[in-house]
Amino acid sequence: MIIPRALRFTCVASIAVLAVVSSLRAQTIITQWNFPTTAGAGDNSPAPTFGAGTATMLGMTNSYTYTNGATTLGTGATASGDVVSTAGVANVSEVEDLWRVRGVKAGSNTGTANNGWNLSAPEYTQGAEFDVSTVGFQNLSVSFDFYSTTQGVRDLQEQYSLNGSTWININAPVVAVSNDYFATTSPTNSINFSSITGANNDPNFGIRLVSAFDPAFGNNTYSAASSNNTTQTVYNNNSGNWRFGNITITGTTASVAVPEPGTTGMLTGTLALLVGLYAARKRKAAPALAAGS
Repeated sequence: MIIPRALRFTCVASIAVLAVVSSLRAQTIITQWNFPTTAGAGDNSPAPTFGAGTATMLGMTNSYTYTNGATTLGTGATASGDVVSTAGVANVSEVEDLWRVRGVKAGSNTGTANNGWNLSAPEYTQGAEFDVSTVGFQNLSVSFDFYSTTQGVRDLQEQYSLNGSTWININAPVVAVSNDYFATTSPTNSINFSSITGANNDPNFGIRLVSAFDPAFGNNTYSAASSNNTTQTVYNNNSGNWRFGNITITGTTASVAVPEPGTTGMLTGTLALLVGLYAARKRKAAPALAAGS
């Protein structure tokens, strides 16, 4: 069967456009931190393993008082992050090198149990921040792996900023799993920014993963990861930490206007119609050719 040149051109052009549209809609990694090796203390702002961006520990250097019940253990902490190999408990095959966010007693700090995390910290001031330019990208998504020790703070609030200074909560708090990854089959948490157009093409985009008061009790205090919604276990104010891995910011290219799904659907339908009409025409012409032979 010989296909007319015009139809061949239409088919090829349509297929090419569909291929381009598909590639434009594919998510591309903008920046990623995946910590391929362990790192010693003092890794407070690790460089990304792909792309450009800044990672920062929040609130780990402070002058808070650390306690064990009514007993004062020390005053002040100094940020001291590191990257440690961390195995899952529910899923023992899940092993990653994770960035551990915490502080230590150092310099002028006094005491023995100054690990950075503290009940006196205002809500949303302790955790980690990741700043990435999204210029040239849209339809953003952020994902990360999250591990908490048993005495780590229970509730993690996801936040974002479009200007680097104003932080907005997104989604309900993520509830830590005691001494394990957030999920047993896949530890990845995802944040969809496709409906937040201000995050597109933004040189000042950032996310924060920060401690939140336990909403189950409404007493403006932090629970430990070992707590539950029936009986609160208050954070012990002297130990525990959070760990993060595979922090990934993705998006689709914003350099070319991508047709809406309805447009590409119409294009696909038109292509199918053209091919169908041509096939029907050939079937109709076949008997006539047979009769004349």
